[in-house]
Amino acid sequence: MQEQQEFSSELRFNFNINVTIREHSHFIQSVYGVAACIRCIKNNLRLSTRISIEGNEIMSNTKTKRNSLLAVVAVVLTVAAFTGCGKKEKTEKESGKTEVFADDLRKGNVAYEAGDYEAATEFFRIAAQEGNSEAQVCLGRAYYFGMGVEQNSQEAVKWFRLAADQGNPQGQFHLSICYLNGEGVEESFDEALQLWFKAAEQGVDRAQFNLGNCYHNGKGVPENKSEAVKWYCLAANQGNSDAMVALGFCYLFGEGVKPNKNEFVKWMRKSAELGNQNAQKALKIIEKY
Repeated sequence: MQEQQEFSSELRFNFNINVTIREHSHFIQSVYGVAACIRCIKNNLRLSTRISIEGNEIMSNTKTKRNSLLAVVAVVLTVAAFTGCGKKEKTEKESGKTEVFADDLRKGNVAYEAGDYEAATEFFRIAAQEGNSEAQVCLGRAYYFGMGVEQNSQEAVKWFRLAADQGNPQGQFHLSICYLNGEGVEESFDEALQLWFKAAEQGVDRAQFNLGNCYHNGKGVPENKSEAVKWYCLAANQGNSDAMVALGFCYLFGEGVKPNKNEFVKWMRKSAELGNQNAQKALKIIEKY
């Protein structure tokens, strides 16, 4: 099940970048007109760059003492959109019983892909009420985006929480976004953070990426660049293009790892190949120097 609506959240993290994050269906889109400022000193090189993203002119102002300009570009680090609902029929064990109503979950996914959101929601509801945690996540998303039912953030939280309480990592991640934004529940970064830990430990790349941002910035946890790199690596190795960009900048600035321009370029290229616009813009700037 893939979302057709957008949701927004706000995180602040370093590289001296403040961003408002927007996520859209089928792709992650950068914020409109984000301004960022980066300062680095390396080999007597002082660089100050200000960029505007998404159609706005990229402006830079550099001063060098001796060496040629080291290419660098600021990047928007985004939180990924809700994805992956209803795609797998994995089996859970609850109180000694295998998960039931997988057929309703499957039918719901088929109806969703056909654009029949009302029918999809009803199939998800049947399975969700019987305790199928994947269906609970799907039903929560239906209420979150108002697809097939009237939009209701509190009802979304209810179903995300039921899935999360069963240990479903997608339920944990989705619930974390509701806490982060204060949607259907009182805003609480601490609650979001704890859910990111749970989801990240189960392999949710977006939660891993968020934890990387938290450790990089010292947000909710002690600042620890090495720990940030750890989580960025886990997410990047799962194909998270934003984590690749973040990891690349850690290599560029030597944060949590030894400085390595080749690694910086490698991760930017990997991210760009996945369609990450920020990485693509970074590479264009790199090619100039």
